[in-house]
Amino acid sequence: MDEFDSALLEAIDEALSRLSEPVRRGIYWYLMRRYGLSRDAIPSRPGDFAGGLRALLGRGADVILGWAMEALYAGLGLGQAPAAGPGADFEGLVAGARRAWERSRSGAGGGP
Repeated sequence: MDEFDSALLEAIDEALSRLSEPVRRGIYWYLMRRYGLSRDAIPSRPGDFAGGLRALLGRGADVILGWAMEALYAGLGLGQAPAAGPGADFEGLVAGARRAWERSRSGAGGGP
């Protein structure tokens, strides 16, 4: 697991914990039981995580996914996260965050 994956898991933990610690644990339990998705597998399966969360919480999941993106960008020092509206492609947002993080680490900035 690389630094980005660890930051993503921390951001998701932070977002879920805003609901409460028991709720966070319950969501991880549900995802494992229903989808075989462990917490540690989320970085390699962000689309499954978002889909499972949406199946459990409906449109309320989009709020949590937005919180997670905000926490991820803040944790990685990437500035403001892109808007993640209802039904946003969480997997695509995570991939975009990874690309931004890799650019920031390579010193390439936003250049060509």
